[in-house]
Amino acid sequence: SYEKELLEHLISLPIKEKKKIYFLNHLSRVQVILGDYKNSNQIIEELLKNELSKQIKNQLLFREADCLVKLGLINEAILIYENLLSSGELNEDKLLLAIASAETYINKFESAKKKCYDLLKRRKLEKEIKAKTYNILGIIESEASNFENAIMHFQKAYGYFQNLNDLFNSVKTLTNLGNINNILLNKEKAFIYWEKALKISREQGILEEETLVLLNYGIANYESSDFKASEKSIITGAKNLLKQPEFDDQEHFESIIELIEDKDIIIHIMDIASFTKKKDATIVIGDENKDKKLGSYSMIAKEYKFGDAAGTLSIIGPKRMHYSKAVAAVIYMAEQLSKQIKRRNINERKN
Repeated sequence: SYEKELLEHLISLPIKEKKKIYFLNHLSRVQVILGDYKNSNQIIEELLKNELSKQIKNQLLFREADCLVKLGLINEAILIYENLLSSGELNEDKLLLAIASAETYINKFESAKKKCYDLLKRRKLEKEIKAKTYNILGIIESEASNFENAIMHFQKAYGYFQNLNDLFNSVKTLTNLGNINNILLNKEKAFIYWEKALKISREQGILEEETLVLLNYGIANYESSDFKASEKSIITGAKNLLKQPEFDDQEHFESIIELIEDKDIIIHIMDIASFTKKKDATIVIGDENKDKKLGSYSMIAKEYKFGDAAGTLSIIGPKRMHYSKAVAAVIYMAEQLSKQIKRRNINERKN
């Protein structure tokens, strides 16, 4: 955040065009790290209008495609990746991995799977690409409910991520392994994986992953009717969210607690979620909220349902939140809740 402000200040100064392009390029990278894909993409589009070296231009195009994936414009992103691939001017392995990853977003699992296995046949494949390839295969097999294969791939990915000391992706893979074992009703194994993920998240300050793991704990305990443990997990997750710097101020801290306890706000969230499309989440940022109490925050909401049973899952947080991750988390959790309602409904009918 500080680096972003510094770069924005430097760009506002009367500097030479060459330096301005350099700072804008760096700013777009920083915005990607902060999850601000929309503004990063806008800067890239402006930069591409300038006379640039082939290397810089290709790097920008690759970053633009990454941003488009995060913004949900998958087909446009794939087209850019494929054009870069045909040019032969960027790393082919990296581009194939990017295309395979993008294809999983639009359910082109067979095409993505083929690219992954083609990559794994290559002798000099970088460890990072190999790790991410196994991770994509784990996601593909999970979607196909081939959970044993998914576990195998995620375990291989985790091994490589550990070897690379990539703690962020290690945590995500451990969480995935816990989720699959939970689906398979291997609660003990699921909790072991989640506990490892939780430990690394807390040590490294990976707050979003820590909160996601705690929410998974809450749902798993709820499923096993351990309501006391479930309540503790979810409340702990909420407390972790309050560690964000926005809530250092006592007034902001009290306002978010008031929001959580305000029934009118909850009803408002449920109302806007009811208008969302089947697979989408609603995103409302700052002043876009009709309720003034939400003016300083962003909200992401998604309806979950099966038959007549329905509810709303939402995230309320600072406007600078990592939107792509938050949206993915809300959609995932809503889908999981829908599946659990469906499973219980089927079990009740059988009984």
